[in-house]
Amino acid sequence: SVLEKGGFAFGVDLPSAATDDEIRSRLQELDQRWPESANAAGAILGAQKDLIALGRNVSQIRVGAEEMATQSQELTALMQQGGSGAGQVIRAQRLTFLAERLGRGAAEILGSEVIDPEVPFLIGKDTNDLRAILQGLETGNESMQLTALREGEARAKLGELKKLFGQFEQNVSPILRELGKLTTARQASATLVSGSEQLQSAVAK
Repeated sequence: SVLEKGGFAFGVDLPSAATDDEIRSRLQELDQRWPESANAAGAILGAQKDLIALGRNVSQIRVGAEEMATQSQELTALMQQGGSGAGQVIRAQRLTFLAERLGRGAAEILGSEVIDPEVPFLIGKDTNDLRAILQGLETGNESMQLTALREGEARAKLGELKKLFGQFEQNVSPILRELGKLTTARQASATLVSGSEQLQSAVAK
């Protein structure tokens, strides 16, 4: 604006730089290129707090998923020692698989430039499946062919796992709710990067 019209900048009162047609055309080119970058930067800055919170949630999911995978392995080992049937143990082992897949999904959200729509869908589905299996092991579930755990050590471990899952679930909900903001910010970031070379070239000219 100051280069086009003149004005006060950096402690100096400046005249317009548009002293001939060539410079005027360069300034007009910059004027056309700049808004796209400005809008992209504004979108990122506008979502800053949400993105920081979302990044924290995703990081905590990764840690929580690792802990749940470890705890669920310990649970199935205790179930085997306590005399649980092979079918019951096999169904309980799915807890480990689900926890590991949740961790991979969180890592993909955090690290990928483009988020596969299937990833948040699986995070929601796997979270629901995990909850159902834990509930089935606690109280029994005929349709899942799960009976309630009675053996003391295994039941205590199940309690630890349920508590861990409760903390984990608190971090899942904001991700599924706010993922659109992350996608929009990633798109804005890509726009900012792709436009930067042309913008720099226009400034250099």
